[in-house]
Amino acid sequence: MRWEQAKVVMIAAFFLLDLFLGWRLYAGQATAVAPAPAPAPLTVGNADTPGADVRFEGVLPSYPGSLPTLTIALQTPNAAAIAAHLLRTDYQVERQGSIMTYAGRAASIQYTNGALLFQRVPATPSTAAPPTAGQARFEADGFLARMAVAPANLEYDPAASGQHGGAWDVAYDQRYQGQPLFNGHCDVTVDGGGVRAASCLWVRVIGPAQSARPILAPAAALQRVAAVQGATASSPLVVDDIVLGYVAATYPANAAWPTIPAWRVELADGSLYYVNAYTGTLVPGPN
Repeated sequence: MRWEQAKVVMIAAFFLLDLFLGWRLYAGQATAVAPAPAPAPLTVGNADTPGADVRFEGVLPSYPGSLPTLTIALQTPNAAAIAAHLLRTDYQVERQGSIMTYAGRAASIQYTNGALLFQRVPATPSTAAPPTAGQARFEADGFLARMAVAPANLEYDPAASGQHGGAWDVAYDQRYQGQPLFNGHCDVTVDGGGVRAASCLWVRVIGPAQSARPILAPAAALQRVAAVQGATASSPLVVDDIVLGYVAATYPANAAWPTIPAWRVELADGSLYYVNAYTGTLVPGPN
């Protein structure tokens, strides 16, 4: 009888031990394979980033701890080659002062002081159905490809792109080591008839002008814009996007000039502000 009781006790003990070890194994596996929780988007004004006078429901961008100033210069485009690619051979060349015009039957190109302007003829908006965002991007990409001699470092800029009056403005900026050069750009307007207009100004980087300096955090840049705008908690500054890049307000046509790192802040109404990423002061954007 005692042996039968002992067997029952041993079986129960082994059963409980199996249950405990099985639970430990399951808990360990669950801990090992459970994915890390996704970081919650930051909203300027909550506990993560102080400032109830700014509303930006998005993830604040990462940024380098320091950046140098850059020396850049205008990159003179080969307007004749661009006209040959876009207008084929059916165009006339006219010079009027510093303005060079390549006039074709379907479109024209004007070049002056480094800036290139493409205009479809007629200039009136198309009555065709407006394109979708994807169609506009496809048309703009094809336009740059047909240009053939556009800089290789042009990249699509979603922050500066958007729909206006039935057409899409598709923006591209130049890059240097991953950072946008806001002075180097190509803005392409697309409607239901295709590319209606384009405005391009390209630059080249000569090199760093001054050694790297610490960069202002994006939340602090937003606060500077809010202060200038007089934003309050009851009437906050509504921000759509913030991007770090390089900007120079004015520059000579035939010389090199310095650019500074700046935060470009786009508000919900489409307006753009540039904040000096060294000092936090507002600076003019590219003209």
